[in-house]
Amino acid sequence: MFSKNTKNLNAKSSSPLLKNQMAIRDKMLFAFVLFYSLAIIVDIILAQISDGNTTIISFFGTEFDDFRFYLHLDRLDNAANKTFFLPTKYAQAPLFSLFYLFLNSLLNSSPSYGSYDYHTLILNQNINMYYLLIFAAFFVILGIIISKHTAKMKSQLVGKVFGYTLILSYPLICAVAIGDLSVIGLIFVFLFFSGYESKNAIIRELSLISLAVSIGFLLFPILFLPFTMKKRSKSITIKTLVYCMVFTLIPFLIVLVFDKKESAELLPTILSALKKSFILPKHKLDFNTLSVANIAYYPIIRNIFKDKHLFASVLYCTTQLVTLVAIFATKTTWKKVFFITYLIVNAPGFSTQAMLAFFILPFILFITDEKNRTKVDWIYTGLFALLLTPLPTILYFWQDSLSSWANKNSISFELNLNHILNPIILIILMLSLTIPSFVEKIKTCVAVAKSNEYKTENIDDVLRSKEASI
Repeated sequence: MFSKNTKNLNAKSSSPLLKNQMAIRDKMLFAFVLFYSLAIIVDIILAQISDGNTTIISFFGTEFDDFRFYLHLDRLDNAANKTFFLPTKYAQAPLFSLFYLFLNSLLNSSPSYGSYDYHTLILNQNINMYYLLIFAAFFVILGIIISKHTAKMKSQLVGKVFGYTLILSYPLICAVAIGDLSVIGLIFVFLFFSGYESKNAIIRELSLISLAVSIGFLLFPILFLPFTMKKRSKSITIKTLVYCMVFTLIPFLIVLVFDKKESAELLPTILSALKKSFILPKHKLDFNTLSVANIAYYPIIRNIFKDKHLFASVLYCTTQLVTLVAIFATKTTWKKVFFITYLIVNAPGFSTQAMLAFFILPFILFITDEKNRTKVDWIYTGLFALLLTPLPTILYFWQDSLSSWANKNSISFELNLNHILNPIILIILMLSLTIPSFVEKIKTCVAVAKSNEYKTENIDDVLRSKEASI
């Protein structure tokens, strides 16, 4: 039986169509690696010319004053002061807070660790050592996971280089620079999608636990829960929900015990943090966000509408609604994952440059999908390349004229091309995936309607013939 299946598998893998699609995939991989490599070479040249200023802008943006590891140090400060629920902050997942509580306990004996002082903490060797070790472990594990997905590539060299480019992609470099350890949750999401359809019961169980851990760590991966319902019994979903309670509710209760805030103030504070995470605030042009609402404040566009916040709100709500419908309209796994990720990243509380790292998952699922390759896939590959590659800071050499123009027009000033283009690239990629999905769905509905109409006509003919015979 096994040998028969093996023969069938070999026959399928040796089919000319599949071979052609695999060849197209390898070409797209090579194009991605080539684009990334050229961008890095230009980055290095610009860094040499500008005495490293372009590199700093690539990592932190133009306004980079005291931005190094600031998120990490801010969260350490919250853990040290036992203030996890703050009305001015966005919602932070319980397991993530518990992780920082544990990290704080390791650092508590350090003589220079205590009350928040950025310039003191940034020089603390223990903090830097733990921080670098955590990210080193993250990169190694992520590299192993990606290598498993790229193992089937025809060129092993291109596959390995592709893996390295993803590990050193722009959002992950950005996460290291600003101190965003929340990207660790990406590993658990990867592990879930690597094994949730496995025939091995142990691997499948571990993948469900990984999803639960990612939910406890980040909250938003709960939107991936419907994937557990796919071709599985309800018991799988119920089991996953139990795991979620273990990794979310228990850490929440532990953090609740340590938090210094009065119990009467906790619920309003948590609700306020959740509201801030999803409700669009009034703001000006912010190049640190990925939300489509930011486009409403871009030059030229901002002059079209008087009420910019209203236009931004309409833009935000419309894209969220369209993305939500697209999740149900498409049947392709990688597209569903992309739409869910976009739905999350478009929300104000999760819309940071480092959050682009979660688009590595749909990109991997897309690039390793060997079925239904079309010419449009080249466009998708190009857009993903623009999102994940550290683009050269060529605007640095026109900063004086751009700065004076920005001041004259009273708008924010930015030289980092990733910060400027990413919201636009994301919405283009979202629409380029959404429109074909909707068209396909409409065609299917029309085909079904015609089929039903045909069947109805046949039934009517049969009824008439029976009446005639009677």
